[in-house]
Amino acid sequence: MRFVRIIEGLFSLFMIFVLLPNALGQGVTIMQLRDFLLAQHKSRKSDTETADRLSAVTLSERLTEQAMSRIISETMPGAESVEQLRLLADYSIFAAPPSGRGPILPAPNSEAQQEMLRAGAAYAQTALHHLPDFLAIRYTRRFDNIPLGSRNKHSRPKIQLHWIGEFKNRITYRNGTEIEDDSRTQQGSLGTVHPGLMSMGEFGPIPWVVFTDFAKGDVAWARWELDPAEGRLAVFHYAVPKSASHYLVDFCCYQNPEDETQDLPFRDHPAYHGGLVLSPDSGVIRRITVQADLDNSTPIIGSDLAVQYAEVEIGGRAYVCPVRSIATITMHNVKMERIDGAGIERHLNEVQYIDYHKFGATSRVIANP
Repeated sequence: MRFVRIIEGLFSLFMIFVLLPNALGQGVTIMQLRDFLLAQHKSRKSDTETADRLSAVTLSERLTEQAMSRIISETMPGAESVEQLRLLADYSIFAAPPSGRGPILPAPNSEAQQEMLRAGAAYAQTALHHLPDFLAIRYTRRFDNIPLGSRNKHSRPKIQLHWIGEFKNRITYRNGTEIEDDSRTQQGSLGTVHPGLMSMGEFGPIPWVVFTDFAKGDVAWARWELDPAEGRLAVFHYAVPKSASHYLVDFCCYQNPEDETQDLPFRDHPAYHGGLVLSPDSGVIRRITVQADLDNSTPIIGSDLAVQYAEVEIGGRAYVCPVRSIATITMHNVKMERIDGAGIERHLNEVQYIDYHKFGATSRVIANP
């Protein structure tokens, strides 16, 4: 029996090492991720090697900040590996939480589900009108996998997500309209912009558009989730056909595969799907995800957006506002294909919404001289 257990243990460890380097799209559980990092630490693998292997996988389960902190404290990865872990956690916001966590609650009946959705729709329609005039900061950290140069001329450039910059934009919200101090702001209620990947509509239009669109699509009960701060939350999955879509993917530019010196714009209202997380009694939206259904034959093959909402204090009162968002764009890149044979260019934005304060008599707008 001891021999069998040793063989089983070695086989499990072997499967972890085989699974993690697989191509993107292969889902790794949080437990497999933890075991891999423990094995890397015990065998004293370099930080760069560990980070390279982490960059080649995705998570099949959502990795929360708390769970990631525990894994980091247990496995003690280096700085490069920690960055890749954080990026894995960012992408995992579109996945379900690990199964078996917390009590299994029965699904509500059809009538109760419809009542939750009606409350969510009413909230989405009126949320903008309940917000006061305020100022806030949108703090964006940008990542992409454009190949990094190599000091060794005989080695291939490294293709993995890495930090490329960060910036802050001041948001002014007045009379139910968001005004951003950034010349790249795009008109429209829902979409993403590239270059300098940006998302819009987090302060109200995104939920409103999604509720409007899936009335002509499909929506279904998914599960209950237990949130440490909000308690029990209702989760629905939805899908919107292209004919009803108001999800705008609009950016410039992608590389023309027939002429690499030419950049072309892309604009489309694709079909999309996602998840909706709301408080079951009030209909207050706590998280929403939007994932475009783009064909692999098109230049742009992925456009995803996730927004988390929570209570923030503005002028001494609590309001539900966006606190975090993740936006991604994935596209074909001919030059990268010559390096790794895949040619998948990826961009990711981590966004935090901070420093909310009321726009009132104590605020001043100073014009440029």
